[in-house]
Amino acid sequence: MLAALLTTLLFSVSAICGHRTSTQIGGVETNFWRVCLATVFLAIWANSFGTGFEGDAFPIFVLSGLAGIGLGDSGFFQALPRLGSRLTVLLTQCLTVLLAVVIEWLWLKTTLTIAELLCIAVILVGVAIVLAPSWRRSPDTDCRSADAPGDCLKVAPRHKSSLEFYTAPWRRWAARSARC
Repeated sequence: MLAALLTTLLFSVSAICGHRTSTQIGGVETNFWRVCLATVFLAIWANSFGTGFEGDAFPIFVLSGLAGIGLGDSGFFQALPRLGSRLTVLLTQCLTVLLAVVIEWLWLKTTLTIAELLCIAVILVGVAIVLAPSWRRSPDTDCRSADAPGDCLKVAPRHKSSLEFYTAPWRRWAARSARC
């Protein structure tokens, strides 16, 4: 249990620090320095406690690192300054599950039951609801006008997402509290 909590904490701190760093020096440079540090620390660990560069699985680990860190983390650090840490982590976690399901289905020929597919769909619909923009009728639209009966259908964005709708009061409260 402690390992799971520590992993969650460190992953959250990593996303927040990665967001700050990628907005200051850019996503590509952030990912480059992260990969450099990870390489040094993993080399020290492998040579101190493992077999170093020997072993049957070493080429597979290199390919895994190129795919995961090279492609996945590059996209992650490019998304951080654009989407923010919370939304990037949410999308990463949701899309990782979908990608894993597709790879497992193609590679290992694993089939999912209807109940499992339904659970995946429920989770994705919930995430889509959180990310979807909320809409309201445009304030300058007069639906009683006979000139343009289709104007009643025009909508204007109210918030960026429904998540912002629910968090806006808390942000206003925090801003007022900070001024005191």
